[in-house]
Amino acid sequence: QTYYELLERVDSLRRFDRKTDSALVVAKLALAKAEEQFGTSDTAVARVAHKIARVLFGLARLREMIPYCERAVAIREKVLGHDHPEVASSLILLGFAYGGIDRPDQQLPCYLRAQTILEKTYGRNSAPVADIMNLMAQFYHDMGRLDDAEPLYRQSLIIAEMSLDPNDRRILYKLNTFAYLLTERGDYANAEALYERALVICEKIFGRNNFMTAGTRANLAGLYIMQGKCGAAESIMKRSILTFEKSHGVDGWVVAGCLDLLAEALICQGRFSEAEPPLLRSISIREKRTGELEFGKAGTLNKLAFVYMKQGKNLEAKEFLLRVLEIAEKTPVATDNAAYSRKLLAELFRREGRFAEAESLYHNALVEMERIYGPETPPVAGVLESFGNYSRTIGATTESLRRSARALAIRERTFRDNVSVMSEKDALMFSQSLRRSAFNYLSCSLDAGILDRSSDPRMGNIIFSSKVQVSDGVFERRNDFNLGRDSVGRALWNSYRGTKAELSHLYVKGPQGKNPDAYRRKLDSLSSAADRLESDLFRQNENYKRSKERSNITTQRIASLLPDKTMLVEYLRYDYLEQDSDSILTHYLVALLDRTGEVLITDLGEASELENIINRYRKHFLGLTTDQKPRTRRDQSEYTSIAHQLYRLIWKPIESRVKTGTTLFIAPDGGLNLISFAGLVTDDGKYLIEKHPIHYLSAGRDMIRLQERGTSNSGLIAFGDPDYNAPVALRLLVGEEIAMNPAEVKDPYTLRNIRSGCGVLGEMTVERLPATRTEVQAIAKSWRVVLPCEEAIVYIGPQASEEHFKTSTSGKRVIHLATHGYFLQGECAPNTVGPTGRFLSREFVGENPLLQSGLFLAGANLHGKGAEEANTEDGIVTALEVSSMDLRGTDLVVLSACESGLGEVKRGEGVYGLRRAFQMAGARTVVSALWQIPDVETMKIMKELYSQKAATYPELMQKVALKRITELRLRGRPTHPYSWGAFIATGDW
Repeated sequence: QTYYELLERVDSLRRFDRKTDSALVVAKLALAKAEEQFGTSDTAVARVAHKIARVLFGLARLREMIPYCERAVAIREKVLGHDHPEVASSLILLGFAYGGIDRPDQQLPCYLRAQTILEKTYGRNSAPVADIMNLMAQFYHDMGRLDDAEPLYRQSLIIAEMSLDPNDRRILYKLNTFAYLLTERGDYANAEALYERALVICEKIFGRNNFMTAGTRANLAGLYIMQGKCGAAESIMKRSILTFEKSHGVDGWVVAGCLDLLAEALICQGRFSEAEPPLLRSISIREKRTGELEFGKAGTLNKLAFVYMKQGKNLEAKEFLLRVLEIAEKTPVATDNAAYSRKLLAELFRREGRFAEAESLYHNALVEMERIYGPETPPVAGVLESFGNYSRTIGATTESLRRSARALAIRERTFRDNVSVMSEKDALMFSQSLRRSAFNYLSCSLDAGILDRSSDPRMGNIIFSSKVQVSDGVFERRNDFNLGRDSVGRALWNSYRGTKAELSHLYVKGPQGKNPDAYRRKLDSLSSAADRLESDLFRQNENYKRSKERSNITTQRIASLLPDKTMLVEYLRYDYLEQDSDSILTHYLVALLDRTGEVLITDLGEASELENIINRYRKHFLGLTTDQKPRTRRDQSEYTSIAHQLYRLIWKPIESRVKTGTTLFIAPDGGLNLISFAGLVTDDGKYLIEKHPIHYLSAGRDMIRLQERGTSNSGLIAFGDPDYNAPVALRLLVGEEIAMNPAEVKDPYTLRNIRSGCGVLGEMTVERLPATRTEVQAIAKSWRVVLPCEEAIVYIGPQASEEHFKTSTSGKRVIHLATHGYFLQGECAPNTVGPTGRFLSREFVGENPLLQSGLFLAGANLHGKGAEEANTEDGIVTALEVSSMDLRGTDLVVLSACESGLGEVKRGEGVYGLRRAFQMAGARTVVSALWQIPDVETMKIMKELYSQKAATYPELMQKVALKRITELRLRGRPTHPYSWGAFIATGDW
């Protein structure tokens, strides 16, 4: 065979047969044949030498590449001239080899000379120049010179996009490398956009199951880990490993890198024992190689050391960390491995009391991280948090606070810069590192004895800014988004709403006897699609991204928005992080703020005692709903005992600072979201509502968002007495009100709520609520008398339907819903057995808590029968569907359904249920109920709400409660809040 035919065989073996070792043998035969045919100094020999070097690169035998590369360069220079592009090609390959054996001093000159040749040959804005610029950027990136690397990455991508086809694989490579740098710098939002573009190109060129596509997915998985989306990263990496094992063999060096990423995904989920096997396998693969990429093993050793530290295997961890430092001393390439190893080793020394050695290691780790990544990046924040914890241990209070404050500032900036384009679900996961950093600062402050001092303005700022960060951003972005702005925005919005509706309908139907695994996969698929569409919507919202004002959450700014004679009472459930950083004690604190800007912060102690009482409080009210009889003095006595204990823990510590008559804006957290502060029993036996008007906020920062008032809509729309058995045809009739036979109130204790622990909506049926017809008709009558210029629309019977709810509520100022609500707790889901005999997880009934609460309207008992054929609704409205409605301009939503204020309590973000869904949709104030009260009692309260005259919601709610309390006392009856304290107003006061 000729040397040319042998070279073709080399390419076939490499590209199609994946037999790189065989390709190397054939390539060396080709070299001998070329030398025999043309002599030792011909360009044919240079071509074969260059090919051998490329094959060796694929085998990671980088040191062996160098003589072949040098020979190719020398021959081409002699025969073709020093400025020929083939010389540049061999110089680039030689630069790769030098980089792989840690000789950057020889790598950079190769690249610089190649760049000069290519610019002369093709021009500065050509694709080959873009390629060499990208390599230069990677060189600076590897050396830790990120400020030099970033502009080169950016310019390389711009040139490539100008000079190449949009789907060219060279653009793909530049997207990946640039995104990787942005990930390290904490610019996750832009990195994700680049990776997603790269993935689209990959799938077009190579298909979904190619190893190139798997590589881009693996890069995206690394980003997901940084964002806290560790479950998604785990799934991607398991799939990628299988792909790379097929393409590169089970011991391929790419497989080792994927195993590292899989281990990272498991570590960030706290699954340390599961992370150990992939790390050990990765090390084994790397050690089978020639050792040229020794520094690559250092990162794996660090991860394994961290896993062993978490398992208490400190001696093994220390051995690995010292090996990493030994490798680092021999490696001139700047990576974070040595810095991370020093940080972990410092933690071990701190625990052993070797403080001088620990401090030196922390200091060096911090300096290295700042040099590699820059001073304001997440890796630096990680070292600062650990260094600050060390300072706490040795009693260096000032240094502890300084370092933890700086770390928190970095986390806040990273969060702020990225969250605006994240879906809510992703933002919730991403916020965890910021929340932990805030808790770290509060823990340092508690140790230092300054948590209760009002003189530290930063303390108040942290408390007021740390709550509902995600919710506040979601509300604002939704409110700012202009649905009619352009066709792209409208199309995205319609797809987003449609996907949420499809997800809700599927959830309501349930598996219906079909394969529950397939049902869950469909739920997960729709949920992921909704998240992607939500993120795409937010990326369209340039108005929100430009706004900086909303991130300015300060004590003084909130204080300036408080009216006279009011006080903000902000509760925070936070983790006190003990000095070994692995032990956590949950605490509650309360911050009082008035218009003067003075803040009083009080730590209320550990959460366990308080939350035990809250559990008794909730059980007490649950028990009352099953009695179906008037409240007794025994009920009153039991409640008074519980409510007074709550008062003692959460109100008495601050009572002396609050004047009687002051209006309270209460922002609860954790389990406090589930209690009515109005019913707290004070030392003198009175209820708190008798001393203060009370209004609820998700957080004090709501005052800033709510000051931006848009135009209010006009009119009232009310839904009551739905015909839950109405067929589709009857629900769709348009025109005159459809009469229903008057229903007699047979059971005065009928509840407007369905509670289930199993989450099987498809099996629930509900009874009519006759009192709700009287309720909505009385409200409409009162409305027409007081506000004759605003219409009042009432839907009852078959017309109190989901169709009318979704099409007629937008544009109304007040929405009143008097019907059954549902609240599911998902308790039976973990015990659902799939067809394979294994238990299904809780997520079987849907991860989104907004699916687990909602409202029943006309036709709900039919569970969607006939709805698909008529292309209409099923009569069950989930909170998830509500959240995608457009209710901007709606001033008030009244949820006259029991437990409509309940849902899943998300730490620091409030209650995820109907109340929050209506706020997401744009409603400024929502009145909802915290427990189940009878239909007739609810009707009386609702009539009072619309008949009382008051300037503000806190005054209105106080008047309604006091009237009922007075009536009960005059009749000598127990004043238990069961019948008057359930409803709370949240939002615009």
